Amino acid sequence: MALVTVNNRGTTGIERNRNLLYNGDMSVWQRLASNGRNAPTSDQVSSSTYNNSTTVYPTYVPGADRYILRSNGSATFQISRSVDVPSGQGFPFSYKIVNNATENIRASTTNRYVLFEQRIPQEDIQHLMYGTADAKSVTVSFWVKSNQTGKVHIGLYGSAQIFDNTPSTNINNVRTYTINAANTWEYKTVTLSGLTNTSYVLKKFNQKDTNSSDYGLLLWQWLDHSAAGSDYWDPVSDAKVDDTWQADSTAVGYILESGNIEMAGTAGASFQITGYQMEVGTVATDFEFIPFYDQLSRCQRFYYNHQYNTRLTGTTNKNRMYSADWNGSNSATFGQYELPAPMHRTPDYTVTQSGGSASFQMTYSNAVRIQTYDSGDPGHYVYQVHADAEL
Repeated sequence: MALVTVNNRGTTGIERNRNLLYNGDMSVWQRLASNGRNAPTSDQVSSSTYNNSTTVYPTYVPGADRYILRSNGSATFQISRSVDVPSGQGFPFSYKIVNNATENIRASTTNRYVLFEQRIPQEDIQHLMYGTADAKSVTVSFWVKSNQTGKVHIGLYGSAQIFDNTPSTNINNVRTYTINAANTWEYKTVTLSGLTNTSYVLKKFNQKDTNSSDYGLLLWQWLDHSAAGSDYWDPVSDAKVDDTWQADSTAVGYILESGNIEMAGTAGASFQITGYQMEVGTVATDFEFIPFYDQLSRCQRFYYNHQYNTRLTGTTNKNRMYSADWNGSNSATFGQYELPAPMHRTPDYTVTQSGGSASFQMTYSNAVRIQTYDSGDPGHYVYQVHADAEL
């Protein structure tokens, strides 16, 4: 009997776990959680604001897990978990970006940009065989909606850090799609060829960085950018070729063509996306739905929010991590809290506490160790933990 694989929607002949992106249906929003509840419930706040003057890249502003909005100008943007989704597709939310304050970055004489991106861990892309003659193409598919029409550039970017032979330049591959109708959900597919340049061989599992300098492979969309600056190039005058991996001696290759959308320079400009998928091959398949708590667990490898939880008794009874001073004296006591999933790397922790004095030893990729002193209130320490292991 022949065996066939079945995806979550019942289509035969399609493999599971083919989507290289995390949280493609925009179901997980830990960074927007107002009280630590990670299920998609109404007790999450609806939006957050990105302002480059107060949000320094690569800080992940509150939004859907694993996605980042990046801008280096003065324009500000509202990020929200929107229930406006394409009809009949089954997506719970879309990621919505709205311009709150404009900046005409097209007139800037320096590098200015607005990017929407996700960083893919290099251990997840080993099978793409970058740097070899067998390098595989990938196809990106998604639903997009904007109140603007025009071109959007989408591409892959590899920092020199993720390659074994440490090339002297980064490398990127860019293509273009067009938003044809304003305020209308449109389905897009874009295929990006494999990286066959032998100067760019991916590092193996045991070679990857284990700290915050681990960049991964970036999938990004250019929502606006300037027409000047040392990193800027025009695909015509600079002889850049669509769907061709191009080495770049600077940080990135900024792109501008006539007819691009302008997220920074247009008041109230909006951009929404959901059903985001990247898979091996040149054909887009049906979106792969992953059960919510499986998706949450995957996302918690990169970020975990252990915060207020009103499901416990009363609003003041929060998620508690007890480290009881059992003899009531000034002696030090310890408590340890296991994280729900092994983190991608040793995380950066933000820990706050109430109920006494404490110090924290945060040296584990899957646990937080807490040391308390002279509490005066044995057993009543409340710890709020944010563990961030993003790329």
